Amino acid sequence: MAPLPQNLVFTRAESSETSGLTELAQSAQATIGVSSEQIVAWDEKIMIDPVFFQSHVVWTLTDRGTLVGWGAWIGRGRRCRLEHLWIRPERQRQGLGRLMLLHLAQDARAAGWLSLEFVAAPSAVPFYRACGARAAGVVEGRPGRILPVMVLEL
Repeated sequence: MAPLPQNLVFTRAESSETSGLTELAQSAQATIGVSSEQIVAWDEKIMIDPVFFQSHVVWTLTDRGTLVGWGAWIGRGRRCRLEHLWIRPERQRQGLGRLMLLHLAQDARAAGWLSLEFVAAPSAVPFYRACGARAAGVVEGRPGRILPVMVLEL
């Protein structure tokens, strides 16, 4: 991977950053076609608390000290799962999502994992395919919503 521009910095997140991470995830949800009612209903899934940091590897991406994205992965059993990947809405479509995904993938590979599995929002599938992920099945989300499972070989 090419060196990052000097203004962009990856940092391991700390549990004191939970409110900023949650806020960014909530604001980014709207860009993937999630209604405000669904965001409220899904708060539990995207609300990050200090306990989350005990089992997940969490990275932030900042631009001149401002949080612009974050992601998290977890190794559990025989699988490594991407649990979160969020970019601030006004910074999307600038290559930051790709940088974040590649950074998380490199980190998981350095920890010994061979692939990164995740459930994707249907609208995000073209992005993940462009980053090298492949479809690996589907799961049922909320009633009546089928979500793709993707895998990125590390």
